[in-house]
Amino acid sequence: MGMVSLGVKRTTFKKMIEVLRSKPKESKYKIHGAIRGPKEKLSTENQLLMMLMYYREYRPFLHTGASFGVSEAQCWRVVRNLEERLIKSADFHSPGSKPSRQIWIWKWWWSM
Repeated sequence: MGMVSLGVKRTTFKKMIEVLRSKPKESKYKIHGAIRGPKEKLSTENQLLMMLMYYREYRPFLHTGASFGVSEAQCWRVVRNLEERLIKSADFHSPGSKPSRQIWIWKWWWSM
C-alpha cells in the first residue's frame, strides 16, 4: 500500500513521523529506567498508516484493526492517541474557530 492511496504526500508523511517520534513530556510519576507494559505491536509508521487508512476508507475500527493484526479497541486507542499528539503539535493543528452561534445563544440565555 503506497502513500498515494492514503491521500498524503510522502513529505507530509515523513513530517508526521518526526512529530510522533519526538519525545512527549514525561509524567512526574514515571519511574526512571522502568519500561511498563508490553512492547508495542505496531511500529510508528504502521500506526500512522492505520490512522490514515481509517480516515481515508472510513471502515469500522474492527476491520481496520484486523488489517494490521490488532483488536478493535487497540485500533481505536492508536487512532485517538495519534490524533491528540498531531493536534498538539504546531505543524498539524487547525487554527481556532469562533464558537458556534448556538453556544453563544445558550450562554447568553443562561446569563439572564
